[in-house]
Amino acid sequence: MESISKVLATSFGGYSLEHILSAVITLLVCLLAVRLIMRAVEKLMGRIKQPNERLSRITVNFIKALLYLLTVIITAGALGLNTSSITAVLTLGLTLATQDIMSNVAGGLIILSTHPFSIGDVIESDGTVGTVRDISLNHTRIETADGQIILLPNRSLSGSKIINYTTLGRRRIVLTIGASYDAPTETVKNACLDAVSSTVG
Repeated sequence: MESISKVLATSFGGYSLEHILSAVITLLVCLLAVRLIMRAVEKLMGRIKQPNERLSRITVNFIKALLYLLTVIITAGALGLNTSSITAVLTLGLTLATQDIMSNVAGGLIILSTHPFSIGDVIESDGTVGTVRDISLNHTRIETADGQIILLPNRSLSGSKIINYTTLGRRRIVLTIGASYDAPTETVKNACLDAVSSTVG
């Protein structure tokens, strides 16, 4: 028993063998727990009726990242490190580094949950008009009529006025047509109707 205690008390880089073994076992247990929890989460998300595929994927990835972060903190605690300081440093670093990203992610979650538009819809926001081609966590990709690709940050998009021209399936277009003052009204009217008919046909 005494020899075993001496072996466990052996120091490796400032950490005892006992702490190292405890950290390894804790890490394995945490990884197993993460795997089991993620299986349960994926099954739960699969049982939701009419799930939003993007929102489900975002939720699963967020939970996975959070569980891995907890695994790091718990393992560090088993190794004998001061987890409170590690948590504070990680929290501060993540907050400063991802402040804008998290704002965009929050905006993306709002867009995905409220469905103000979908991929393929023609929308207008802050003077930008185009077809929605993709909705990601950070931005929404829009293709304009002249072939330009514009990336709108979800943070500003979720908080701005959005006009969806596709929702109702129809759109009114106002055109100003000039005609001579000497031209008869009925002639101008019939010419406009003929032009509309030929365009629609």
